[in-house]
Amino acid sequence: MLSQLIYTSQAISGLTDACLQDIAVTAARFNSMVGISGLLVFDEGCFLQVLEGDDAAILPL
Repeated sequence: MLSQLIYTSQAISGLTDACLQDIAVTAARFNSMVGISGLLVFDEGCFLQVLEGDDAAILPL
């Protein structure tokens, strides 16, 4: 079955553009390895992430 996980989290202060890019690349790499598609949005110090994949990949998260 296909599941979604949607959540928000607050970032630490002072994240640079380079750090945000590293976070996005790392997340995309991990998601690809476990068969998850995702959307990561950063705005005003908060992240919004939407992940979608098979139950076996989403439930452990």
